[in-house]
Amino acid sequence: MFGPRLLVVDDEVGIRRLLERLLEREGWEVITAESAARGLEVLTERPLPECVILDLNLPDGDGVQVLKEIRERLGNLPAVVLSSSSPAEVRARCGTLKVDRILQKPFSTVAVVQTLRDLTGPAVKLRAAEES
Repeated sequence: MFGPRLLVVDDEVGIRRLLERLLEREGWEVITAESAARGLEVLTERPLPECVILDLNLPDGDGVQVLKEIRERLGNLPAVVLSSSSPAEVRARCGTLKVDRILQKPFSTVAVVQTLRDLTGPAVKLRAAEES
């Protein structure tokens, strides 16, 4: 049984695979998307993800536009931005759009897990404790 549903939108197959394997082992259900178009398509499906991990540099569009669509359609759905840019550059690029967390590439897998636990609540923490 999986925990919270996450959407990972990143054009780099290695990052998608790494996050999918890591996060499924930690108890999340992970859906991956390689493009802005596929990421937006997933956001029309049910059940909706409880959090999105989003790269800003996508081959078919700007991740900022995806974030804008998330905010317009889904309000406060937690969004974590992955970027090789500095956090200040990411915030400037996103403007007034809410970004819940920024993880700079290369990122620590420990930081990813902790960030998602913080954003998705205690369900995953409890499941991890039960399995220990």
